[in-house]
Amino acid sequence: MIPGRMMLDSEAGRIQLSFIIPAFNEEAHIRETVESIRTTVLLWRGNSDSIGFEIIVIDNGSTDRTCSISREMGLTTLVKPGITVGALRNNGAMVAKGQVLVFLDADISLTPEWIQALPGLFTRFQQQGPFVSGSRVQAHERRTMIERAWFTDETDVGDRYVNSGHLIVPKSLFTEIGGFDENLVSGEDSEFCERARDRGFGILPMKEMKVIHRGTPKTIQDFFRRERWHGYGDFQSVSLMLRSKPAILALVNGIALIGVFPGVFLFSYRALGMYLFLLLVLSAGAALYRNGGTLNWRLPCLVLLYCVYISARSLSLLDRLCDVGGQRWR
Repeated sequence: MIPGRMMLDSEAGRIQLSFIIPAFNEEAHIRETVESIRTTVLLWRGNSDSIGFEIIVIDNGSTDRTCSISREMGLTTLVKPGITVGALRNNGAMVAKGQVLVFLDADISLTPEWIQALPGLFTRFQQQGPFVSGSRVQAHERRTMIERAWFTDETDVGDRYVNSGHLIVPKSLFTEIGGFDENLVSGEDSEFCERARDRGFGILPMKEMKVIHRGTPKTIQDFFRRERWHGYGDFQSVSLMLRSKPAILALVNGIALIGVFPGVFLFSYRALGMYLFLLLVLSAGAALYRNGGTLNWRLPCLVLLYCVYISARSLSLLDRLCDVGGQRWR
């Protein structure tokens, strides 16, 4: 079905936003995230009362003060321990009253640019019908090499995928395609976008809707762990793996790494050198693609990060093979 025009509260002309925030031990971030939403939306409401909003926090069983802070701030707070992040978001959507759902991670801040671009998003909804939108999150301060090279607005987000750290979707669309896949530990956002495309809905990111990610990894170790978790979802089924470019890279790297051990025994340490050369080639190709074919200061940083990225994603495959019950990272 190709969806038609989307009507946003045709009776009152008032648009209700539902901000849905999954959280786990986020006491260091949750207050600032909520305050950024309130401050940003009220900037618009100072000129118009056409936008209403609610904030829903779905807690995954935090052991810190996340829930207490959420309730102190007067937010709708659900506690759902032991479920996946996709299930957390679905639970928030079930109680949401808004026509437009805004999924945010608990360490994301909205910016004034976000609210300035919001009317344009609504106009496109009215003219084109419902679609999936949002934007790539940007680093808070960009002090580290990882923040400057990896979390930058220079990279085009494309038209096939929007990260659920900042994903905007009409509730009608979300309901029609059945929400996020609750079985996926990670990667639920790319799978969601794929199902939306299969149903005829567009994936139209809006780069101008700027959001800031305060929890970006600052060290190689943190970056490795982040990508190891992200990669796990790609290997939860063969079909997901075959549709994921990072998973294919990780699979190639993993096969090559396995071949190192008999190679070293049979051909000396040259086999290890050949493997490292392959990893470098894979990383350089991915970095050049991500950098739009441009040769600049960012490219060597991306090559290094992709070496870490591919290695972490390969370890995700091992995690999945060892985790028959699928309980790791839940």
